Amino acid sequence: MDYFGQEHLRELLDERVSGQEAVGPAISIYLRTERDQQHMPEERLRLRGLVEQAERQLAGQLDKRTTAALIEPIARLVDDVAFWRAHTTEGLCIFRGPDFFRVYGLPVRFEDRVAINDNFHTRPLIEYLQSPERYWVLALSQGAVRLYEGNQGGCWPIDLAGVPRSLKEALGYAVAQDALDFRGTGAVSSTEHGGRGSWAVGKGVIYNGQGYGDDDDKVERKKFFRMVADGVQELLRDERGPLILATVDINEPLFREVCSIENLADQAVRANVERWSTAQLHEQAWPIAKRQRDALVERALKHFEVGFGRGKLETDLASIGQLLVANQIRMLIMERGRQYWGRYDTEMGTLEVLGDGRSGPTQDSVELIDELAEQAVLHGAEVVVVPPGRLPADSGVAAILRGT
Repeated sequence: MDYFGQEHLRELLDERVSGQEAVGPAISIYLRTERDQQHMPEERLRLRGLVEQAERQLAGQLDKRTTAALIEPIARLVDDVAFWRAHTTEGLCIFRGPDFFRVYGLPVRFEDRVAINDNFHTRPLIEYLQSPERYWVLALSQGAVRLYEGNQGGCWPIDLAGVPRSLKEALGYAVAQDALDFRGTGAVSSTEHGGRGSWAVGKGVIYNGQGYGDDDDKVERKKFFRMVADGVQELLRDERGPLILATVDINEPLFREVCSIENLADQAVRANVERWSTAQLHEQAWPIAKRQRDALVERALKHFEVGFGRGKLETDLASIGQLLVANQIRMLIMERGRQYWGRYDTEMGTLEVLGDGRSGPTQDSVELIDELAEQAVLHGAEVVVVPPGRLPADSGVAAILRGT
C-alpha cells in the first residue's frame, strides 16, 4: 500500500495549474478497487470508462493533441498488467496536470469519479487523512520492523522507506540474546566469566552469553530503537492518529525511553507479533485506536462548545469562507458526507451556495466543503472529520476561531 501523508496532500494543493506557464486543467480520477486479482478485468474496464469520460469533458476545452498528451499516461495504466497485479488496495486515485502525474493506492472505498477543474479534487483524501479512525501499528523486534496503517475495517502494511528493517541492517550486526531470538546463520558460543557472559562472534552475529536483558545488549537495542523511532517519526511527522507499539514486554520500556513521537499510544500490543496476520494485529490494536478516536472526536466537540460560549464559533459557509482567507480559523470541523455546490473565490473569500448534495453540481460549480477544507490545510488550520449526526450545526461545518 502507498503511504499518503500531509506532504503529499500539500503537493496536490500547491499544484495550481492555472497559474503555470503550461496552462491546462487538473484531472482527478478516483476508482473503487478490490484487494484480490479476480476483479482486475472489471477494474481495468471501469478505468477505461473514466478515461473516456475525461476525454469527453476535455473535448470542449482543449484541442485533440493537448487532450491526448494529458490523457496518455492515465490511459497507459489500463493495459499495464504489472501495475494491476501490484495494486492490492481498496481505492485508486490518479492526478494529472501539465507536467504532473501521481497515482496512489489507498485503503479507501472511493466512488468512481472524474473531476476536471483548475485544481485537483482532494476532498476524499482530506477526509481520509483527517479521519479519527486512522491509526498505525509499529511491529518491532530485532529481526524485523514492520509498519501498518489501519482504520476501523482492518490494517495493511506500508513501505518503511528510510527506516531500518532489522537491528543488523541498522548497526551492521545482529545481537542474539538467547536461542529463541537468534537471527544469525553462523555458530555461536559463549563462556561464563565471573557470572557474566562474554561476546562471541559468528557470521554477522554478536551474541551475549549471559542472555536476554544484559546491560550491553540494552545499549545495542536502544541504539537500534532510536534509529527506528527517528525514522518513523520522520515518516509520520504530520500525522495525528495513534501509533501503537507491538512488541514483547522487555522491548517496550526501552523503545519508549528513546522515542519522542508525540502520538505514541500509551497502551501497546505486548506480544511477539512476527508471525501474526494483519487480522490478528487489527483485532488487538483497534480497541486501543478506538479509544484514541473517541477522545479526538470529543475534543473537537468540546472546542465547539467552548467556541460557541465565547462567541468564537462560525457555522455559516459564506462567513467561514471569508474567515479562512483572512487566516482567522484554527480548527475546521466537518461532518462526514455533507456536500454543497457553489462558487468560491479563494482570493477574496466570497462564497455562494448553489445547491446541496441532493441537487448535485451545477455548471461551473465546485464542491464547497472540499474547497473550505483545502483552504484550511493551506492556512495551517486543524481539520477534524466527525461522524454524521455528531456535530450540532445545521450546515454540517463549524469553524473555531483563533484565540479560543
